[in-house]
Amino acid sequence: MTYHPSEFSDGHDADRTDDGKRRHASQAHPSGGTRGHEADRHGVDHKRSPGTRADTSANDNANTDAVAGIHTHAEAKTSADTAMNTNASAGTLPHDEADALRDFIATGWPLGTEDDSPTFLWNEVLDDLAVECDATRLSGPVAPFDQARAIMRAPIDWYFQSLAASVPDTQLTPEGYAMRQAALPTFHIETRALSGVQAVAGNAMMSDHWQDAAANLAAALEVTAEFIGNIADREDEGFVFLKRLIQDIRVYFESLARSADPITGAASLQAILDVVCSEDFRLNPTQMVELLSCALPFARWDDTRVLAYDALDKASGAMDRMLHQAKTDVQTDLASGLMENADGDLVDYPIELVHMHFEQTMLFLRHDLLRLSGEAEAADRFLAEHHDMEPFADSYAARLIAQERWQELLDFSELVMRDDPNQQLMVIPSDVAPYEWESIHEAALQALGRREELCELYRERVVEAFDSDEVFNVSRLRAASGDNWPRQVKLILEEYDDGREHFTRNMAYEQLLISEKLGERAWRYARQFPKSRTKLAKTIALARPETAKHIILGPIGMDGSYEGEMPARQAAYQHIAKSLMKYASVFSMNEAQSIARKLVEHYPARAKLAQALYALLETEG
Repeated sequence: MTYHPSEFSDGHDADRTDDGKRRHASQAHPSGGTRGHEADRHGVDHKRSPGTRADTSANDNANTDAVAGIHTHAEAKTSADTAMNTNASAGTLPHDEADALRDFIATGWPLGTEDDSPTFLWNEVLDDLAVECDATRLSGPVAPFDQARAIMRAPIDWYFQSLAASVPDTQLTPEGYAMRQAALPTFHIETRALSGVQAVAGNAMMSDHWQDAAANLAAALEVTAEFIGNIADREDEGFVFLKRLIQDIRVYFESLARSADPITGAASLQAILDVVCSEDFRLNPTQMVELLSCALPFARWDDTRVLAYDALDKASGAMDRMLHQAKTDVQTDLASGLMENADGDLVDYPIELVHMHFEQTMLFLRHDLLRLSGEAEAADRFLAEHHDMEPFADSYAARLIAQERWQELLDFSELVMRDDPNQQLMVIPSDVAPYEWESIHEAALQALGRREELCELYRERVVEAFDSDEVFNVSRLRAASGDNWPRQVKLILEEYDDGREHFTRNMAYEQLLISEKLGERAWRYARQFPKSRTKLAKTIALARPETAKHIILGPIGMDGSYEGEMPARQAAYQHIAKSLMKYASVFSMNEAQSIARKLVEHYPARAKLAQALYALLETEG
């Protein structure tokens, strides 16, 4: 499913004015501020204007409340900053996650643009496209219904006639040609089998005879869906055509909902609804719901809002009846639906699964219906109640962040993590929230100034870390703990216990050992994870210098000897030079040069060894 940017109304009823124009409720940003948006009905001027309500005093009050809310948040933030600064010894609380989320919601949130709140199926772009189409739409009749069906059928009949001449074992039946699906060639749009559909749909969309046009568009959907069900659409070219047709019809219904009277709107929507509830679409819930979203623009107007709710109820009723029939009459074809799998083979698709998919997809439509109906608070509750679905949880978190409702975000993130500790973020990217919902929880703690909980969180991350990109948690813990840093280090050492219960290296812990110069602890850790010894050698040298020398030099002896047979390879010589440079950085250059000279003396015939050690020997100690 594709999630789109959106806008929604704020719950105030729209007014039908004396000149026949209708207004819908003002659009709202996730933070709660309002912006004007006015659309005209039965008129040609679709420009937006600042005013959206007849009662300007109510509008002023709403704006005053919004400003008051902003001041409240600003004052709270200022107080928190003051308290933090006056307690510098406690450390400066990190705010990276909170800032990153604020910036993302303000500039990069994909389910809303600028002042818009999240929707999933409706898109303000649909309305803008409809306005553009209105400028070129003609006030002329559409093709008669029967003639339109004949135009659509002709190229399709020609296509099947050509197939019948080439596909083996084709039989002519009263209903048409019967062919084995597996024997059919792959359909390609270049055959122009759907050119009649294109012509009829284009003719309908150019007309403002809304009801007649809607009837022809519904027929175009029906013919296309039936055609796709009888071809081998292995490349999905027919399916793509259907999706584009649905999108074009959605744009048309934006204009229809705004311009047609309620009676015409009801009849037009019913024509689409009849197709939505047909068997061809009931077995494809995603396309069914996408087409059903033609009802959404009707929710923006007071006198047609009921049509949108009625359409959703009718579609749900049709799916419920299909499921009931499948359960009560297992002899019917409704017990399963034949659908193509990824390999293009027809497989049985249980109706129960189809119904479950439909119900889940309908949740997005029901949410958008609340938004467009002006029920902003109800839509937010809907998101929170369905927090087990990633897009809803992400969107609700975004609403809380935009409105600086950090305590509620903290409670909500705890709810999500408690119900499903592995729930992922779908809309908020990993570079903004690297720890998924834990990052959301962290941002709330930062914004609320919850020092002890942040310290506990960062300490736990250090103990459980294994990747190099988690090292930053050490510095965050240091910044948050302030004068309490020694105690945090002690707790980490106790909880990590030298890595005895761990199976991989911990880069954050290694960084802590190095920065705190914990030589003995570094050696105990290195015994658990031998590959860390070279990295920790300098730290180990603080407590066990002889051990560190052995780690760094390996088979190289202090007297210039070499344990075993020294490989006569350039790579081996370069490794020796590198080890001695490491030794010099940990102990002294003079000692390293002394060992190098003894090596050259010990192996006088190895000129390449001397060359590899030349730079070290020439370095001033």
